[in-house]
Amino acid sequence: MHIKSYNFSIKHIVSAADKDFIKATKIYAKETPVSLLTHTNELAEWIDYNEDDCFIPMQFALKLDGEVVGYSLVAYLKETKVVMLDYISLRSNFRLNTIFLAFVNLLQTFVKDKYVCTYFAVQVSNKNEGKEIDKDSLLFKKLLCLEGFRKVEYEYINTPFDADAPETIYEAFLYIQSNDIVHSMLRENYLQIVKSLKNYHYQWAVKVYRCKDKLSDYEKILSNWYNEIEQKNIDIERQVTAISCPLLDNFKHQTYGYIPPASKDKKKKILLIMFVIMFVALPIPIIASYNAILNSLNIPISEVSSIIGALISAGIAAIFTFLIYYQTNKKL
Repeated sequence: MHIKSYNFSIKHIVSAADKDFIKATKIYAKETPVSLLTHTNELAEWIDYNEDDCFIPMQFALKLDGEVVGYSLVAYLKETKVVMLDYISLRSNFRLNTIFLAFVNLLQTFVKDKYVCTYFAVQVSNKNEGKEIDKDSLLFKKLLCLEGFRKVEYEYINTPFDADAPETIYEAFLYIQSNDIVHSMLRENYLQIVKSLKNYHYQWAVKVYRCKDKLSDYEKILSNWYNEIEQKNIDIERQVTAISCPLLDNFKHQTYGYIPPASKDKKKKILLIMFVIMFVALPIPIIASYNAILNSLNIPISEVSSIIGALISAGIAAIFTFLIYYQTNKKL
């Protein structure tokens, strides 16, 4: 019995000219709702960042068997040592539990090897009490329980993305993961995380916005956002609770099943090359060898041509069948 294995990998992008970055951001642009989309030219600008900035952006091409199947943006917030998993976008036919979890683990391992991390954090939409949840938040909500993420019970509002995008401001939850189980969080610690998110988004805008008036407007939006969260949460301490795993619930979007091949075209090319070798290139040296052997034995080739033809056909068919089986079932 052959058990197929898969090679998951992530590539840290260090150049906007990287072909894998271009492929990855195309997937991101296609799969992300327009209201949540960051322009890909902004993502390209953040590949080169100033070490003095309040955060460190890290962008990745997500790869399966060497093929790019997704994109991720991770931000390390220096003030609080919190790692925001901002985007994990996968091609629609790769939005599976196994694939998602594999990439989350790879991203976490990469960051932890470079930086000291207090929490990994994710913003999950609860728009209209969860009735208008986007597909990325749905996937996060279904799977973060398996990674040990817990919900901070303080009220939260999704970080506004743009001065001209009020629709991005809606109710959400902040989910966190740490090296140990966190059961509660003090208000001052919670607000410190929120403030670091405010500074993070403002710093992003400083680099992206060319218009000072627009930057000023966005700064006011961020200040109002922070003040509203501060006023909503007056308790000194609140729980950080375990989240139920809704993997068995009747969700609209299926995220389980067989992992599809990362590149069908690659397998087709291999089979085509095998076909040419088996039925075009290989018979010529075989026939020439037979002819040389028969001449040395003084046997006319015409007397055994039918037998030779049958043997060659049977041999090629057997080899070709074996190679197809091997190519289909081998471990990649």
